[in-house]
Amino acid sequence: MIMNSLFIFTCDQPDHKRKFQDSDFRIEQMKEEYFEEVSTLIIESFIAREPLIGGLHLGKEEVSTYLSDIAKEWIKYEPSVCAVYIPDNKIVGVNLTKILTREEQKTFNEEEVSHYTPGVCN
Repeated sequence: MIMNSLFIFTCDQPDHKRKFQDSDFRIEQMKEEYFEEVSTLIIESFIAREPLIGGLHLGKEEVSTYLSDIAKEWIKYEPSVCAVYIPDNKIVGVNLTKILTREEQKTFNEEEVSHYTPGVCN
């Protein structure tokens, strides 16, 4: 068995000098009801800032749709977890994991990837 992961973490705080403590966060197993919050985190904190997306001139809306589709599937896998910032009770990090098995050997469907990134996969 092999696991592939997508990890996203952000913690936007007005005071950038603030030092976080381990006790400021809790790690939880991902739940399907977290999907909307996770999707917002992906869009606002990852897609908006990811230099590769801009460098390859990928459409942010298309990448958002693609990653949301992946998140919708991968959120169901047991090893997927999230980090919750306890003072705000807000998800600030996700580790979405897909388990690969003999029956399911692909992380991404190449046709789906090439749809969102024409010319990049060649």
